[in-house]
Amino acid sequence: MNQSELKKKLQRVVKKVLAFENKIGYSASVVFVSRAKIQELNRVYRKKNRPTDVLSFGQDGADEKYIGEIILCLPYIREQAKEYGVTYLEELTRMTIHGTLHLLGYDHIRAMDRRRMLPRQEKYLSTPGVL
Repeated sequence: MNQSELKKKLQRVVKKVLAFENKIGYSASVVFVSRAKIQELNRVYRKKNRPTDVLSFGQDGADEKYIGEIILCLPYIREQAKEYGVTYLEELTRMTIHGTLHLLGYDHIRAMDRRRMLPRQEKYLSTPGVL
């Protein structure tokens, strides 16, 4: 699957998650970046000078139904999939769902928030037709 096809597939994942969350008609962009670029973004916006799998940037603007960007580092996610013993596509889908949930206001810093976000992420990942 080339990057264009992959991006279209992940955009469908975003749409499904938004529908599950009753955000019909809402949208978000999916962007692929290098390890160097995601490390730079992580350093600038999160003060963490290391690469990461996914970053989400919310959108405040005129279009209320556009909620922001999901930035994915494909090489990092590929390595992470191997480490976790899952397929690349599964981990990429998980990170897309994860980023979408962040754009909707979910977080996982505190245990209480984690208990709310992560089971929802895994539920959506296991929903037929998402992967």
